[in-house]
Amino acid sequence: EQIGEPISDVRDERRAGNAVIRKAADGHFWTDARVNGRSTRFMVDTGASYVALPYSDARRLDVRPREEDFTAVMQTANGPTRAAPVMLREIRISGVTLTNVQAVVLQDGLDTPLLGMSFLNRLRSFEARADTLRLKS
Repeated sequence: EQIGEPISDVRDERRAGNAVIRKAADGHFWTDARVNGRSTRFMVDTGASYVALPYSDARRLDVRPREEDFTAVMQTANGPTRAAPVMLREIRISGVTLTNVQAVVLQDGLDTPLLGMSFLNRLRSFEARADTLRLKS
């Protein structure tokens, strides 16, 4: 992989409501998205029940749960961590836009935002092939 080469490719299919995400060299589907109007990069994770944001990314996206909002405990690859349930006003990926998406902010134990099933299950369809993931809303 060359420096400066994008690790993922998202393109419209010339229609609103569609996005195609190409598999990156690391074998994961990474996508650039806008959350509440601000840019971030997600790893698509069908094993994650919710869209999950590391605390530092949530702050950058102006999602700011209070200490008392961390009422849940979630299991991560690094062990259990406290989580705050939140509602994201909007997530936009290419031609796909969903509003009022349930998510969690994790206090620690997560390095990158995860695009989990609370987003994917709200789509009309999502289909993974060998090297592409197609989203339709």
